[in-house]
Amino acid sequence: MENRTIIEDEISLYEILLILKKHIRYLITILLIGVAISVGLALLMPNKYRAEMIMFANPSFDFLEEVKEKNIIVSVGDIKNNTSESNIIFSLLDSYNFRKQVKDALLRERQGIDLTESELYKVELNKKENTIVVRSELTDKELAKSILKTTLNILQNNLMELNKANKYYQLTIRIIEEPTIWDKPVSPKRPLIIAVGFLISLFLGIALVFIVESFENYKRFRER
Repeated sequence: MENRTIIEDEISLYEILLILKKHIRYLITILLIGVAISVGLALLMPNKYRAEMIMFANPSFDFLEEVKEKNIIVSVGDIKNNTSESNIIFSLLDSYNFRKQVKDALLRERQGIDLTESELYKVELNKKENTIVVRSELTDKELAKSILKTTLNILQNNLMELNKANKYYQLTIRIIEEPTIWDKPVSPKRPLIIAVGFLISLFLGIALVFIVESFENYKRFRER
């Protein structure tokens, strides 16, 4: 019984291969069209380049001597743990009002910036390393870098204003990586686009082959 099942399976596979061979022109046509479209899309899509900067938020400890002299109580967390400081910087960078400040400053410097506030940059808080990463991915390399430089300048100005309100606790940032443009584009991933296009075309081609075969079988059945 098992041998019979195996033979039937082999016959079914053989029949499938025969059907594919019989209508190979349809399969090849769909493949060629699909790959051509994928290659065309991959080539037409503009390159996007990434500008990135990394910073570390930390309180300034210059005030500690004055704290000791005046016996001011400061929590251990305020002094040794900068997790809250990172969250403050992250929240500030990710806020709509801050992004609007960046966009307004950019518009004063150059015209024709057709980007929404959320499209200017992305901000990420790396909790493991306790760093803040700011990225801008655009087709214009120089604009992406200019966005990050403007963001950094406005952030420093905002922190100066915040620090004026607190005499003993000064929040600052340390730049680990200055705004830098990646040499190679981050998108589009052309090989991936072409590979996905090939696979989709292959499945569509096989589906078309079996649709044609079913139609022909139906037509022969009606003619009997």
